[in-house]
Amino acid sequence: MCARPFEREVVVTDEDDTITATYPDGTVKAIGWSDLIRIEVHTNDTESWGADVWWVLAGEHGECVYPQGATGDTEMIAKYQELDGFDDDELIKAMGCTGNRSFVCWSTDRSAVPGRTS
Repeated sequence: MCARPFEREVVVTDEDDTITATYPDGTVKAIGWSDLIRIEVHTNDTESWGADVWWVLAGEHGECVYPQGATGDTEMIAKYQELDGFDDDELIKAMGCTGNRSFVCWSTDRSAVPGRTS
């Protein structure tokens, strides 16, 4: 699926040990790699009405959220996949989902990731 203009206008970067999502209206969401405790993919059934896949990076002190298709998204996915215990199977399930669901692809709590144990 091709990203729509809104998704492309969100820019996600990894600089100075911080993942940052900058929205067209100037809103900035950021999380440090050292604060990261969970990476989730949230899907919804909005289809052509809005962004239907969102990355949710959760930390002890907040979260960074951005839509799939954001500028820099592909590069960030590659970085997430380098994390020990990242679950590509959950990512594949998320990318094929058209309903309202959440998929935990990585967590510091290994029991939170399906198919992973400590």
